[in-house]
Amino acid sequence: MASLEFRSHAYRIIFRFGGKKFQTPLKTADRKEAAGCLGRVEENLRLLERGRLGHQTEEMRKRYRHLIPNQEQAAILTVFNVNEPG
Repeated sequence: MASLEFRSHAYRIIFRFGGKKFQTPLKTADRKEAAGCLGRVEENLRLLERGRLGHQTEEMRKRYRHLIPNQEQAAILTVFNVNEPG
């Protein structure tokens, strides 16, 4: 689901969600700390896939959409098969 990569003296997490690749530096060289972050990311991905994490109702999506930049918002709408922002 997700993986760790050690680059430039620090770990980073790499994963795919909704057909798109994501990666983020963890700013740690400690394998144990990085593994803990990896476990949390994997659990969050499982929760997203099950629909148990994120905005659960249309009302919530409308209320908080201003917090997401337009480009990210468009990607999220595509991932979750939503035609248009409401």
